Amino acid sequence: MSIVEEIEKNGLSIANCRRKYGIGGSTTIQKWLKKYGKNHLLNKIVRVETIDEIRELQALKKELKALKEAFAETTLENKVYKTYFSNSWSGNRNGR
Repeated sequence: MSIVEEIEKNGLSIANCRRKYGIGGSTTIQKWLKKYGKNHLLNKIVRVETIDEIRELQALKKELKALKEAFAETTLENKVYKTYFSNSWSGNRNGR
């Protein structure tokens, strides 16, 4: 396919190729590239991580979980204190 070759060898973008050849479908050329061309031109993201990066990410996730739990516990304690002192305060005012 000359269109696939033109994209791969000449660096013509998919959008420009669609306009040049009057191709209406937005995925037509991507399908041709997948079938007849090199897959590296498709919209793919490849992420390479080192072992240290993976371990750091796991440690950060663990720390985030612990912080979320501590925040939830503190929030709950705060609500309990507010309820207790709110009731204690209104009880003292009514007793006067």
